[in-house]
Amino acid sequence: MSRTFSETTELQDYYELLNISRTACSKEIKRSFRNMAKQYHPDRNSRRVKWAAKKTRLLIEAYRVLTDTRKRLEYDMMLQRDPEEARKRFWSKWEKARREDSSVGGKLKLVLHYLLTDRGADAVDLYEQVRSRNRRLDLSKHLDERDYMDCLFLLAEEFERMDNMPAALARYQEMYETLRKKPPGAYLHAEVRNRLYVMLTRGLPRAAGKKESVQYYISALELKLSKSERAFIYKKLAESYLALGQRDKAVASLSKALHLKPGLKGVKKIKESLDFDPDSPQAALKMNAANADLNNNRPTRGTTNVSTK
Repeated sequence: MSRTFSETTELQDYYELLNISRTACSKEIKRSFRNMAKQYHPDRNSRRVKWAAKKTRLLIEAYRVLTDTRKRLEYDMMLQRDPEEARKRFWSKWEKARREDSSVGGKLKLVLHYLLTDRGADAVDLYEQVRSRNRRLDLSKHLDERDYMDCLFLLAEEFERMDNMPAALARYQEMYETLRKKPPGAYLHAEVRNRLYVMLTRGLPRAAGKKESVQYYISALELKLSKSERAFIYKKLAESYLALGQRDKAVASLSKALHLKPGLKGVKKIKESLDFDPDSPQAALKMNAANADLNNNRPTRGTTNVSTK
């Protein structure tokens, strides 16, 4: 049985949470949200992952309310009467309405609500129930754009906590494909891209075999990357190909890495293992052949050769 909102949630003043005034415009709210979301990124809080995730959920919740004119007006009216009760009363009323809604959209909104209020297990249970009754479930057809993005993001985060990385990866990738069509500063764009980069270049490869790691790295190359990030990925590809005995591909990958970042660190050992000399005619021929092979093996945009749930 799901717990009630009041049993699981600490009370917050959304304006204080985002460090903005009560007259802040949408641009100020968005700017503050983006800056604060960076502070709570898992990479910056490796010793406080659960705390950072909770802070991120609260930020999303605050952003959702304060950028929705109707919700913000209702919240502000409650806030004037009793700041400490405003958030509790606002969401208790909302949750009651969602429980009475038996539609797929209503259930998915309740999933999102559970995710926002630190009830991840309840959210995943309900989500799986909805999926079992709707085999080709497409969240975007049942939720508005903001709810769809928040639900996918928080589901991915919850699957990460459950150590279900394929399920988390699938949802982050779905989000990224949607966000790819939007301006770089779009809501959650940077956060999703950063999480995918870390997952595909560090988290997943560490737990995978070398062959599967290659597919993760190739998928990571589909992201919007800096030269330094792209060089790092090609270096990791070179290491994986060498471990698989594919020396020509290793040479090609290492050459690309050093072309992108000549001073790349951590390549001494692999250069020695490959007897690497990028200026030799033989190396150039091997590199051209391997580059063609690398490009042929690159996955279709938005896909990856790994199992997702």
